[in-house]
Amino acid sequence: MSYELKEAQLSDVDEIGAILDKVYAKDPLISQLMPLAHAEKRAVFWAGWLRGDFSKPGEKLFKMAEVSSGTIVAFLKARYPAPKFVGPGGAAIPFPEGSNVELFNHCFANMDTFEDKHMDYEKDYLVHVIGTLPEYHRNGLGSRLLTRFTDDADKAGAKTYLQATEIGANLYPRLGWRDIEEMVTETPNGPIVWRCMMREPCPLRN
Repeated sequence: MSYELKEAQLSDVDEIGAILDKVYAKDPLISQLMPLAHAEKRAVFWAGWLRGDFSKPGEKLFKMAEVSSGTIVAFLKARYPAPKFVGPGGAAIPFPEGSNVELFNHCFANMDTFEDKHMDYEKDYLVHVIGTLPEYHRNGLGSRLLTRFTDDADKAGAKTYLQATEIGANLYPRLGWRDIEEMVTETPNGPIVWRCMMREPCPLRN
């Protein structure tokens, strides 16, 4: 089966939101944010979040789709260097019924705090979210998406920052990221640790 990597469009966010919900379903932290919400409502929320960020400075969304069907099976949400955005990104999306709003706010505030600590927004690149549908794992799609993005960072001679879950952290060292700090979020099920990682620019490949 063959796949095509393209920059995603606003019309793709509903499909990517559904993928994002499936990717997050097994994450020990994100799965606690909307524990009692229906799957369709969660997917609508994530699509709204993606849509709200779409027009922010530096934001880009890449997709990997099956060539034969056009179905999106993997994606990468990234941020290129730009002044830090302050203010709402589009229409506010209400939390679905069954969400833990307090944990939601704590989780994302924590992520923002560590981004502020480790990034220079006007110089550094950011991997925000990457995900592949479970049935398409082990096809190298995540690596292809990341390489497409890091090629741009390497051309700019720029560093790339990300916050990795334990589920996804094994991929990043193979592509040049190194641990710089642990990020701990307190949850009803106990503390959850993500790994803050930075990648230095690499020499351009011929």
